[in-house]
Amino acid sequence: MTYETFFRTLTGNLPYKFQQDLAVRLLTGRSLILRAPTGAGKTWAAVAPFLYSLLRERPIADRLLYALPLRSLASSLHENVLAGMGAASALFPEVISAGKDRRYGDGRRYCSLQMGGETHDPFFESELVFTTIDQLLSWYLGLPVSLPKRVGNMVAGALIGSLIVLDEVHLLESDRAMGTTIEMLDRLQGLAQFVLMTATLSDRGQDWLASKLNADRFVISESEIRELPSQKTKRREWRWMSKSLTSDHVREIHHGGRTIALANTVGRAQELSRSLRKLYEGTTTSVLALHSRYFSGDRKAIEARLADYFGPDAVLTDVVLVTTQVIEAGLDISADDLLTELAPMNALIQRSGRVARYAHRNVGRVTVFDIEDPRPYDDSSIQKTREVVQRLPAEGRVVDFADEQLWIDCVHAGNEIRALAVYENLHTRRQQVHEAMEGDGGKLSDLVRDIDSVNVILTDRPEDISFSGCTPDGRRIGWPRMLSVPRTSLMRLAPLVEEHSGSVWVVKGARDAGQETPWLNIQWEKLESPGLLRGQWMVAIHPEFASYDAAIGLVLGVGGRAPEVQYVERPSVPRYQYDFEPWVDHARRVRDAARAMREAHRRGGSCQRL
Repeated sequence: MTYETFFRTLTGNLPYKFQQDLAVRLLTGRSLILRAPTGAGKTWAAVAPFLYSLLRERPIADRLLYALPLRSLASSLHENVLAGMGAASALFPEVISAGKDRRYGDGRRYCSLQMGGETHDPFFESELVFTTIDQLLSWYLGLPVSLPKRVGNMVAGALIGSLIVLDEVHLLESDRAMGTTIEMLDRLQGLAQFVLMTATLSDRGQDWLASKLNADRFVISESEIRELPSQKTKRREWRWMSKSLTSDHVREIHHGGRTIALANTVGRAQELSRSLRKLYEGTTTSVLALHSRYFSGDRKAIEARLADYFGPDAVLTDVVLVTTQVIEAGLDISADDLLTELAPMNALIQRSGRVARYAHRNVGRVTVFDIEDPRPYDDSSIQKTREVVQRLPAEGRVVDFADEQLWIDCVHAGNEIRALAVYENLHTRRQQVHEAMEGDGGKLSDLVRDIDSVNVILTDRPEDISFSGCTPDGRRIGWPRMLSVPRTSLMRLAPLVEEHSGSVWVVKGARDAGQETPWLNIQWEKLESPGLLRGQWMVAIHPEFASYDAAIGLVLGVGGRAPEVQYVERPSVPRYQYDFEPWVDHARRVRDAARAMREAHRRGGSCQRL
């Protein structure tokens, strides 16, 4: 079977020229740096060649590890690939979606999802594993968040002989995850193959990575990009507004279609959402909100509604979505108009990918509004971006992928190269990696991601909440549902804590009483001073000073009714049972298992540095 026939059977379409050319490079063992616009087909460009090599029984790698910055992206791509393999049932008669306890040599194909809340493949045993970059890097360091430390090194061994795909790498923090990624791929040269994918990394940044990591920079020509279905007839117009984004601007621009209004902070998004709800009250216009401060179930319900209005098969219109950076990646939605606050150029281009995204809805506008406060972004990148977009003509201008890349190079190339140049000599980063591998769990925040968030419960009676996981009669109920809030956002309550220090409590901090029991014994203490907010890992906020609504999320500083405390069962960590058996029987079973696994680890077993 030719690759073209295989690709069409798998995806329903013939491969684009760049997908064919990239497959040739991968099938010959090269590592690649790929930049392509959103919707170009990057996922199948990497996945299809690997599956084709399996089908031909000449695998280019023992497994494909596909890692993305966001859980939503990993989950979505895993579903898409499973659907493709299911549609090609003649080629893949039986596909298993969990790698735990895989049966080697049984003729089945394994395609799993492994991340927080979806622990289907704790040891990366499947042939295809979709995961997050955070998880991949933490397991490379021997500090997996979902496994005991004593088996932490097992997952790192799965990297040997693998094809590692890291998508959306431009979203990685340069001083944390990006540096550790570079150190990992440098160490694995000759032991693994990789593909780095990006939509908004500068030319100079790509050149630096290709040189440092001995990879090929895969370039798609401008003429070929223009012929891609996602780009061929797209008309995306950009405009600049030297004013702040308000609900009146939204009303002026929204004309019954699909509109997205994007603010840089949750607080501003909530204010804009409330204002628009009042503005459109009693009309046919729907106002939706989406940001990071929702309970998981409420957020999923909102995302499901977004598909009805903004998805590829959507039929409903006359809607305004008020949102934040959460839509920059991971959501397959498209609007007619995007009204966004000024942000760094790479973020603006990511946001613009939610306009005119589909071939059948390929016309749209991006209107960029000025801001007074650059937070949470760096002021220098904001200023450079402002200098570029304020040169747009008053009537707007159609911008294509080539224009976007010129803007990226103008704004970000210098900063990217300065950030990457730190890793010309990897000695310091490698030393930090070795310290983590030796068991220093504190290195995770330095080497992967600094998740400085606080668990929040909204209640006036935190003492009544159970942390035992069970009711008094022994019925399993799980862990109380909580929100994760950045510590910097929580500091908005500091003036209220100070104002009410001698009267009612605003925030209570959690402290483990330290008793030797199977569960946490939490003692709650009123926080008397604003400074105490900085050292908390879990807090209870009195509903007089915060509120939660399923439509608008957690609002800090505005009182309301507290939601009922609900309990959520956590996914269990895989546990194993040991049976006593004669040593001879045990040795024989180990031998048989090793023989069955040998074929699945052909590439890793033959790896040696060049």
